[in-house]
Amino acid sequence: MAKFFFRCLTCFLFCLPLVLAAQTSPPKPADFLNERIIKLEQQIADAKTSGDNGWMLMCSALVLLMTGPGLALFYGGLVRKKMCWPH
Repeated sequence: MAKFFFRCLTCFLFCLPLVLAAQTSPPKPADFLNERIIKLEQQIADAKTSGDNGWMLMCSALVLLMTGPGLALFYGGLVRKKMCWPH
């Protein structure tokens, strides 16, 4: 009987802080949504001013510049068939 009482007391003392922490009032839904919308609008504004778009344009330009020599080498016969197709 003493073991059962000790186990119940231990369980109660372990679970008490979890129960008390769960009883805190959650934020109001309207305030939470407004904060989220404001945060998303700020992220969109930051994305417009960052250099991500410039970096993508630069990478696209480099790929376009590599296309010409790559096709010339391929059609010129400098690329072997067994390097292009895994067999």
